[in-house]
Amino acid sequence: MDEATPDPHRSAQDRARRAAARQLRMAALRAALLAIAAASFMLGVTMPIVTIERFFFLSDTYSLATMVQALFGDGEWLLGLIVLVFSILLPAAKIMLLSFVLVCGREQLLSAPLHRLALAVGKWSMLDVLVVALIIFAARASGIASAASQPGLYFFCLSVLATMAGGMLARRG
Repeated sequence: MDEATPDPHRSAQDRARRAAARQLRMAALRAALLAIAAASFMLGVTMPIVTIERFFFLSDTYSLATMVQALFGDGEWLLGLIVLVFSILLPAAKIMLLSFVLVCGREQLLSAPLHRLALAVGKWSMLDVLVVALIIFAARASGIASAASQPGLYFFCLSVLATMAGGMLARRG
């Protein structure tokens, strides 16, 4: 073959190499998003998410974990269980499911029964952030108390966003 005629085998090899490089970059991006999601989730659950001040000198600071513990301690079993399941257990399960997909491959995701659960949970992921925002708004509007968001809320929000992005990339393949 002369210089002007392209080699069809060479272009197929180039396309295959580019596709493999793209898959490798996507896998690295999914792994990075998953690591960010897992680390920020742990921080978001354990670090304070809100501080409520009453009468200028009394204040309470809550993390998601201490909020669940306080709800159970106060006898609010149903509310404590809802917060525990939707704020801690299901997001943790979604991160573990995405880890499984990263290690085992996308085909396992499609056959996993937890896949439908992960998709359903994803729709409720920002609910916790909304609830805390409403608590802060209500406390400020009452005039009796003031509330301020804390770093845990931002870590939790980052975890939700990283998990959502990782889930979208896992579905894309």
